[in-house]
Amino acid sequence: MTALRLVTAVLLLSAITAQAQPAAPPSILACDRAAAAPHDPTRPEGVPGVLFDRLDPADALSCDQARRDAPGLPRLPFQFARLRERAGQEAEAVALYREAARAGHVAATVRLARIVPPGSPDGAEAIGLLRQAAEGGSDLALIGLAELLAHGAPGLPQDEAEALRLLRRAAQGGTPEAIFALALLRMGDHRGPFGRHDSVVMDQIEGARLIRLAAERGHAPAQAHLALLHQHGLAVNGQLIVTEDEAEALRLYRLAAEGGDLFALNSIGVFHEEGRGGLARDDAEALRYYRLGAARGFDVALFNMGRFALEGRGGLARDRDAGIAWHRQAARAGNLGSQLALQALGLDW
Repeated sequence: MTALRLVTAVLLLSAITAQAQPAAPPSILACDRAAAAPHDPTRPEGVPGVLFDRLDPADALSCDQARRDAPGLPRLPFQFARLRERAGQEAEAVALYREAARAGHVAATVRLARIVPPGSPDGAEAIGLLRQAAEGGSDLALIGLAELLAHGAPGLPQDEAEALRLLRRAAQGGTPEAIFALALLRMGDHRGPFGRHDSVVMDQIEGARLIRLAAERGHAPAQAHLALLHQHGLAVNGQLIVTEDEAEALRLYRLAAEGGDLFALNSIGVFHEEGRGGLARDDAEALRYYRLGAARGFDVALFNMGRFALEGRGGLARDRDAGIAWHRQAARAGNLGSQLALQALGLDW
């Protein structure tokens, strides 16, 4: 066979093979684009994923259809579950997470273990599935188990030393989420899922190093946390670990906000309001960032919207009713500043 005939035959075979493999239903692509999780290793290549706070519950229709079109893909009920949870339909979300978890989807298993009521059969099953996935080397499962061990759960007594061991094992794989989780545990950070516990020896030098490593790998929460460290500086036993540098903090906050971090988004508003990081004071620009965060339900941004409405700042007319409404939203989300502001006005929430 001549070279030309060989090439022709290969091209013909490729065309026949392509025709023999039908394209995936459009609903699957739509669901992946709308609701894939950034931390889910089963999401398709080229799909970045959507942070939970950016999910649009209206996309549930496409994921419901995708789940029906391809019942053998566990990521689809997981993605559908994320949308139902975002819409506040927790019971339906739990059922969908359970469906995906039983099909071996680790991200669904982690989420199931986090949101089911303590002591429920779903919780015990999720812990068992997490153990299996962790034994198989899943970084996500290792992080999920470590979080449960740090707090303790029914059937899983608190064991912070084991939590630290599991996080170290997960971080060795280079996953930014694992590196950042380990960093928070070493920092003794109250904002992280692991909290601060006396039985784990803090090492803020190692914690800061790990935060920087996760930030360099594009992890938005780590970028926001590193920005916070640069905003205030960090010294340990007289040794400067992170320099105070508001310009660098602002740069990192902007990176983190682009990645969907709401704390970073609100912090940029604070920098505009207070004239930090080389910015001029600008209430209107601060209001723009607060409004973006409030639209996504971030309680600190809701608190700031309440302040600006009550004080008539950023181009807003002074509006007591609007300010109270913003503060009530924030207070119901647990914001202490808004709760105190309402108490000072003689109001509840």
